Amino acid sequence: MTKSKKATPKKKYGPDIYKRNDHGLLENVDYVFNEDGSIDWRAMIKPEFLYPNKGWFEARNKPVPNSIEGLDDKQLLIMLGGIKELAKKRGYCGVEFKVDNVSDGYVTAKCTIHWHENYETVNSYSTSYEDVANATLANTDAFCAKFLETIACNRAFVRCVRNYLNTVSYTHLTL
Repeated sequence: MTKSKKATPKKKYGPDIYKRNDHGLLENVDYVFNEDGSIDWRAMIKPEFLYPNKGWFEARNKPVPNSIEGLDDKQLLIMLGGIKELAKKRGYCGVEFKVDNVSDGYVTAKCTIHWHENYETVNSYSTSYEDVANATLANTDAFCAKFLETIACNRAFVRCVRNYLNTVSYTHLTL
């Protein structure tokens, strides 16, 4: 008598990783959905991109936990890599930045993301979204003073992704 083996799905590599179905969703991703049928993008962030918001706990004289288990969104930070991965999962066809050096030590950036259409945006007027951010000598540390344009662009990108996809957690940007 021969034993039958359970079929296991093949791991996808290369271009198959980003293959989308008729709904505009990646075929190899297990999506989490809200009750209204929309995608819960916040739940799609991998735990390795989340960590406790030290400042939130310190402001309340509470010990900083060693784990993210059981923490609310306001108690978490998302690494920039998590936001980038989330944008890839959602799918976009272009990102544009407009950077202005307003004055010495003050930079603003506007980020526009052109999102791929999916079932959530079918028949919508536009699948582009933009947001703005700044970086100043007052809201960065001494090391970052040399990278105000980069910081402003990263902040604008993060806000654009976070606000378009309605994620709540804060994002920590590192260079």
